[in-house]
Amino acid sequence: MILSWFLARFDKYAVTFEGFGTKMFGNKITSKGYIATKWIVAMNIPMLPVRSYELAPDEIPDARRRKSDIAPLDAIVWDQVRETVQSRAWVYILLFLVLFTLIYLCIWMCNKEGIPNYA
Repeated sequence: MILSWFLARFDKYAVTFEGFGTKMFGNKITSKGYIATKWIVAMNIPMLPVRSYELAPDEIPDARRRKSDIAPLDAIVWDQVRETVQSRAWVYILLFLVLFTLIYLCIWMCNKEGIPNYA
């Protein structure tokens, strides 16, 4: 995950394949266009913010953007990160519940089948 974050930080473009990769979230309006934050995504769920960018207006589709249309900012815009997380809070809660249930079931099955518990 750390290597992915560093690689994503140096590339201006956001690329996803089958829901995994990097994706831009947010649209805080500025005088030059808008600010979006690039995230590392898994199943199109934002997992880790990488960097914030100022983008030119949406006259040009993302696939055809020139590098001059995308200007990296010095710091991540944390207000935007907070908004992204809050708007997808139900997804994070659901993901946590699924993972917790799977871990609980694994522990329960191990104890039920007589696998020694060394704790």
